[in-house]
Amino acid sequence: MTYAHIYQQRKCRVCDKNDFVEDDRTGDLICTNDGVVALSRRMCDTMPEYRVFQDDPASRMRVRVGPMTHMSQVHVLRTTSTKRLRAMRREDDAMMFLDEATRDINEIFTKLYRGGSNNGAARNRAHHLFQLVYKHQLKEKEANKRHKFSRRKQFVITSVYYALWKQHEEETEHEKPPPSLPWTTKQLSDLVQGIDVSYDSVKRCLNELNGYMREETTSLSK
Repeated sequence: MTYAHIYQQRKCRVCDKNDFVEDDRTGDLICTNDGVVALSRRMCDTMPEYRVFQDDPASRMRVRVGPMTHMSQVHVLRTTSTKRLRAMRREDDAMMFLDEATRDINEIFTKLYRGGSNNGAARNRAHHLFQLVYKHQLKEKEANKRHKFSRRKQFVITSVYYALWKQHEEETEHEKPPPSLPWTTKQLSDLVQGIDVSYDSVKRCLNELNGYMREETTSLSK
């Protein structure tokens, strides 16, 4: 049963007649005498703000709102949406790269010192070193020089190894010769999941990390 049949016993509030017709396209119940809309099933108006007459080109120029009619506009919206999704994906990749590295560094120090608090300086230094790696790779991605973040675990082990070595060097500076670091890169690599990180890989990452540290020192001195 349509709204027109329901409203047969009711009268228009303007002309006091009960001649209604239902618009199949919009669902509006309209009085046939004066055009008053007696009932509307639309939650929002998708029609143009101005009335458009087919035989009046001037009125067609006044259309300001309403449903999209040109496919180029659809393409613009899709392109904008795609760009936004890609930007969000890049942000997610960057945060995942940094968050997973932070988790790995914390896990390594927790296992090495069995949760002790005497490793704060080395732990903070390792986090700082990896952040230099993250900032450098992020800069390369933004400049389209890098497709994705890479070698997360290699740089994690390198950052931890360098931080432990510097702490060990400071603690044993008066010992001649200074004792070697009690952990190898293989032992550090086994503390977290992922690929095995070799000593040669750590050496290559350490060379890059030294370059990042020099860049940071130069930028701070300016």
